[in-house]
Amino acid sequence: MRKVLIVGALYVAFFCSVLATKGWPHDHNHPENDDWFRSLTNSRGGSCCDGTEAKRVEDVDWRDEEGGAYSVKINGVWVRFEKDQIVTATNRYGYAMYWDFHGVYTCFMPGTRV
Repeated sequence: MRKVLIVGALYVAFFCSVLATKGWPHDHNHPENDDWFRSLTNSRGGSCCDGTEAKRVEDVDWRDEEGGAYSVKINGVWVRFEKDQIVTATNRYGYAMYWDFHGVYTCFMPGTRV
């Protein structure tokens, strides 16, 4: 019983931390896409993902900038993603995503506009 409570508490803590940061670390309903997420790279060839840091840009502003760059409003501040930070792979999900690796923004994948 004690193990069940500990596992349950860890699950709740993880779930709440994901919601609190608006983080969507992959789509847990579609684990078949985990390898796709891990394969994503920016234009420099740098890896975007270790499986935990993708954030879904939902109800957040993002805009095209000159020279192939984008800006994303994150926590009320516009963050610029340069052209070499942009993921050019086909977006399987449709919504924009950015990658935050411990406070360092590494990649941005534009979404479809409605």
